[in-house]
Amino acid sequence: VSVSFAVEETGPAPRDVIVDPNPFSLSRDVRVLFRRLPGVATVSLFTIAGEPVRVVTGAYGVAEWDGRNEQGTRVTPAVYRFVVQSPGLPRFVGRIRLDR
Repeated sequence: VSVSFAVEETGPAPRDVIVDPNPFSLSRDVRVLFRRLPGVATVSLFTIAGEPVRVVTGAYGVAEWDGRNEQGTRVTPAVYRFVVQSPGLPRFVGRIRLDR
């Protein structure tokens, strides 16, 4: 499965998403927080090549990712893309870097 990424930054809220920490250290940090999400949102994470890694759901403006894929295995240090989607709003595409 491959995914194409088109950034759609028109409309409210999605462009204001904060990713903390970024970069994320696999040896130091417990999780990554996606903040200022628009209401109920999904954050889909992909490798730069477009391979799916994990989908996390946020509520009340926050979602968290523990650096693991859908199988529960820690992902390798790299740059990953994320796509924030919320009903009725344009999607937002960003990047996050994972270090050792």
